[in-house]
Parts: sequence; C-alpha cells; structure tokens
Amino acid sequence: MGFGSSIGRLVLIIINLVFLLVGIGLLVLGLIVRFGQKIYKPLLDETLKILETTGQKVSNDFKFNADELGNILLSLSVGLIVAGIILSIFTLFGCCGGCYKNKCMLFLYAAIIVVLLVAEIIAIGILYGKKDIIKQPLKDSLKDYKGANGTDLLSLGWNIVMLQFHCCGIENYTDFLVGKDWQTITYGGMSKTLATPLMCCKEPAKDLPTCAISPINETMSNAYTGCFDKIWDLTLGNTAMAVGILVGCGVFQILLIVFAYTIYKSKDKVDPI
Repeated sequence: MGFGSSIGRLVLIIINLVFLLVGIGLLVLGLIVRFGQKIYKPLLDETLKILETTGQKVSNDFKFNADELGNILLSLSVGLIVAGIILSIFTLFGCCGGCYKNKCMLFLYAAIIVVLLVAEIIAIGILYGKKDIIKQPLKDSLKDYKGANGTDLLSLGWNIVMLQFHCCGIENYTDFLVGKDWQTITYGGMSKTLATPLMCCKEPAKDLPTCAISPINETMSNAYTGCFDKIWDLTLGNTAMAVGILVGCGVFQILLIVFAYTIYKSKDKVDPI
C-alpha cells in the first residue's frame, strides 16, 4: 500500500472514530433523557421554576405545565437516540471500511457522503435563492401560536426566539394574525385585546403591556422587526462566516470521499496502519 493511501486510511479511521464516539454519546444522552428521569429530576424541577418565574414576568396567570415539558423531553430523547444510531452506523462504515479495506462499506460510506453533499448544495442554493420557500411554511405554523402563556413546543420556541433576538414574527407582527389564541389576555379581571404578541414587546413586564395594544408604539415594541432577517444576518447573511464554514464543511466531506476512494482502489491485501 502506498504512503498516501496509508495516510488516508489512518485519517479516515481517526475521524470516524471521533464521530463514532459522538454518535454513542448522543445515543446515551437520549436514553438518559428517555429513561433516566431520576438522574436529571432535580435539574428538571429547577428548570420548571425558572420557566414559571420568567413566564410570570409577562403574565400573572402563567403556569408551566410539566406534562408539556415531558412531551418536549420525549421528542428530544427520540431525536437524540435516532441521531446517535444513524451517526454510529454511518461512522462504523468508515471505521470498518478503513480498517479492513471492505470495499462494500467504503463504497456505501462514500456514496452516503456524496448524497449528503449534493443535498447540502441544493438546500443552500434554495436558502439563498428562494427564501420564500422557507418563510411561507414558518408563517403557516403561526396559526397554532398560543401566546406568552403557551406551553407547547411551537409557542415556547417562538417566545424564546423573539426574546433572544428582539424581533417579532417572520417579517413583522402581522404574521401572527393567522392565529387567534394569543390575541386576548385577562388582566386585572378584565379581558384585553392585543395588537401584537406580548413577546414582541421590548421589555415584557407584569404591568399592563401597553406596548402590545393598538396603536403600536415602535419605541416600546419590536413589532416591525422580523426574526427571519435578524437571524439570517447573523448566520447565512454573514458572508465571511458563512463562506468559511460552508467551504470548510464541503472540503472536509470531499476529503473523506477522496480517502475512501483511495483505499477502495488500493490493493486487496489488508496492511497494518
């Protein structure tokens, strides 16, 4: 076996061993989240207290439903377990293919990376070329938004995003008008109609949220600042960072394909590394 092929084989094995450990770690973490409630129950109880304390800053009636958090953790555990299994199996192809020069495993390994690389290129092209393909499904999902008191995954996710990035909706507050559940709140025993979600306020507070009631005061509200463009500018819209990361990932994947192909085309004898 040539020197270049030996180096490629060594690098391929090391890289896949690292990702195999990551895959096993995800699998173990998922199993702990799914079945090891006793391990993280103290942290879970503390998290519930923090969520309720935070929620009560924007609504006196806020009370987090522990069952909802349980459903979120269940979904998270399933995602971690599936991701861990897939990553572990995939990296085993690379490890075993590199160690034993198994042509079938090397071919499958390289083929999967090629498919992923092509899919990534297409996805990036769509993201940069046709943002509306992404925006519209996000807008449609807002019909199920429950407001500041919402404890479902969608409402929690949007509340966190809007607080963290100081924004409102996909493009602005009007994106939320497809839903009705958030538009009425009870304050001081009286029903109040909101013009924007409470989380669009720049400083949500226990006091009557005048920033969320018509007419909209832009000095108190993020109603006209869309979350999509805000997050886009910080990520894919940041050209220097995006190009560096995307090109780096692409080169990394191409190198893995080249290493797998080099080993695949080398002689059949299994030489020591």
